[in-house]
Amino acid sequence: MTIGKRFASTGLMGLLLLSAGCGGPGASPRISAGPPSAPAPSSPAAAVPPTGSSPTASAAVVGPAPGDLHEVDWASTPFPGEYCDVPGLVRSSDSDQVKEHSRTWGAVHVFRYAEVTYGDLDGDGRDEAAISVSCDNGGGTASGQLVFGYVVFGRSAAGLVALGSLTARQRPSGVATTRMGGVVLGPGRATVTEHWYHPEDPTCCPQGRATTVWTYENQRFVPTSPRITS
Repeated sequence: MTIGKRFASTGLMGLLLLSAGCGGPGASPRISAGPPSAPAPSSPAAAVPPTGSSPTASAAVVGPAPGDLHEVDWASTPFPGEYCDVPGLVRSSDSDQVKEHSRTWGAVHVFRYAEVTYGDLDGDGRDEAAISVSCDNGGGTASGQLVFGYVVFGRSAAGLVALGSLTARQRPSGVATTRMGGVVLGPGRATVTEHWYHPEDPTCCPQGRATTVWTYENQRFVPTSPRITS
């Protein structure tokens, strides 16, 4: 084969490969555009971290513990970022939101809200506490919201400890991730109300309701399957 024929054959083969590639399926569009280092999930149902939804087996000491957790200064108390797949403790700031790095989504905003719920989880006559938290990709829209949850705190001989994180179990079928509507702490369990999106719900107002009971055994929270109520 001459050099000219070899080049002609190579060029023809390249054109055939290019034509085949142009006929293939295109990539699925993203639902929301996050920061370059934080790819958004391909659907609202994907906005659940592969880790962090199930709390760690060992409690993390975050500071000294008063006899009554109602006296804790929650605004300055660090909390685990595992619910958003952020390793280690998140340090609070004056704005109640902190920029962190999630192993799932990259750059995220982590939020701690003023809401604190108390209840006797271990039956010792003294209350444990749950703080409300969330994280998003910084996009500023409902589709950029990634996880809502609660971090539960108790006490040990070592001090104030984070017992685990509770995140939504009911998968959304609409425009955004499931929100948390409240938590009740009682002996051996935490009962969480979840607000989830139906396909036709606007971003402001998820109409679905579900309840998940988390049992607390051997220093670990274990969720039941969510019970849909609407």
